[in-house]
Amino acid sequence: MGLPDEEEQLISKLRQIKQETKPPRPEWKQIGKERLIRQAGTVQRRRRVSQVSACVGTIGAAALIGIWLSSGHVAEQTTIGEPQASLPAAFDQEPVKSQQIPSVASTEQPVNSQEAPAGNDPAKKNVSTDQDEPVAKVDSTPQTTTSMERSMTPIEERALRFLQEKLGEESKQYQIDPGHSRETDGYIAFRKLVHGIPLQLHSAAVEVNPHTGKMSLLLYPIEESGLGITATSEQSSVIDKTKAAQELASGLRLVYAGKDRPVLQYMSDPQLVIDAKTGKPLDNSQGEKRIVPLKTEGKRLIITDTDKAEEVMKKEFGIPVTGKAFMTIDEKAISFIWQMSDKREVRLKTADDGSFVGYELDGSFEQGGIPLASLQQAQDAALVRVAKYLPSDVAEVLVEKALQERGQASFTFIPLYQGVPVVDYPYLVTVEMGSGIVTAIQGDFSRSSLVLPSHDKAISLDAAKQQFLKKAPLELVYLNSHSNPVLVYQVRLDARKPWAIDALTGHTTE
Repeated sequence: MGLPDEEEQLISKLRQIKQETKPPRPEWKQIGKERLIRQAGTVQRRRRVSQVSACVGTIGAAALIGIWLSSGHVAEQTTIGEPQASLPAAFDQEPVKSQQIPSVASTEQPVNSQEAPAGNDPAKKNVSTDQDEPVAKVDSTPQTTTSMERSMTPIEERALRFLQEKLGEESKQYQIDPGHSRETDGYIAFRKLVHGIPLQLHSAAVEVNPHTGKMSLLLYPIEESGLGITATSEQSSVIDKTKAAQELASGLRLVYAGKDRPVLQYMSDPQLVIDAKTGKPLDNSQGEKRIVPLKTEGKRLIITDTDKAEEVMKKEFGIPVTGKAFMTIDEKAISFIWQMSDKREVRLKTADDGSFVGYELDGSFEQGGIPLASLQQAQDAALVRVAKYLPSDVAEVLVEKALQERGQASFTFIPLYQGVPVVDYPYLVTVEMGSGIVTAIQGDFSRSSLVLPSHDKAISLDAAKQQFLKKAPLELVYLNSHSNPVLVYQVRLDARKPWAIDALTGHTTE
């Protein structure tokens, strides 16, 4: 039986509307989906609250009955109330997570890094461990350390995950090297484990672009010949850690440490390492440390434009530059660069406020230069160049490094304030031996004087040594693996937070 004409027209019209109507927008579907998820989560939370409330009620009722039956001892009532006080914490944590935390805290620290997994698995645990966990504390006796004993920063966690993604199972052969990492530059270093013992040299690195977040992996060639057959064979003949700690304690020195507000600390000489088989300090390849007196002026150089930069290079340092310099500006520094036609380049660098930081020459600048015959002559030339710009109350510097190689002499000078080294204000100078020209200087020349706290109330060196023997974090590493690998003990290196003893309180920086 046919439908009336009006009904057929109505049905036809509805079909047409259905075809022409646009379907719901995807974002509307997503909003609806998210709303359903939130509603489901709310229902689950309410159910969990009701379950916990029922549990609390049951415990409370049982507690009251127990108190009543035991003639109302007040001590029992207070002990029952303690678990109830911690119950609300379960509302903010998943049960699985609350069970995992004790397992991390109760994990025993290995006495030494004999096996490769023992040196890497703790690093994975650090990724998920809260920053409040006391992972950096050491035992009361010296011990070899692993990566488990220091908490990782977010950028280190990212770098470790990236290394694991790229190397897979092979990533277990590496651990973070905090002594050579430069977090502010996005450079996280790794060192390789051989028989569970780290090589103290660059083995790998992850670079993180601070602007884009893009990461890249660098792998350095490692020669492992001569590094021993097994960890057991290597460590069977090493000296006791206590003896190594006693030798390392001889390198303790009172210093001012810190960049913005230097504080008094006792720190171990970072260049001092102990041969793990002979128990003797290894020879220092960077020269003998010595104190040199000098006359300083505290002169400050402020460079605001290219004309001033050219004037400073010509009149202050006697370096000929031609043409206009071009500038590069980043978050922390300004560079003025001259690229001359004879393949010579001059680079002058300042802080963001225009304070002089240093310069560097690339190419031949031998005009009028006098060849130098000894490292001492090069040191004299280096000190003459920088003395005028050091703080006026600095009367001595410590020659921390003096090294001559490939026709150049390199120096690191540490200023002394009332006889105490200010270790985070180093001045680096490079001298070309063939011409006697100072080709590079670098340092903080922004201070006309130093204002630092007195060291009269510092604890004695003997007291600092006793604390060192109790708390110093020692580690067993391979040194100089390319030519003649040596197994050594050293104080754990950490560029971010070096281990030290507060010279006023005697507490360690853990």
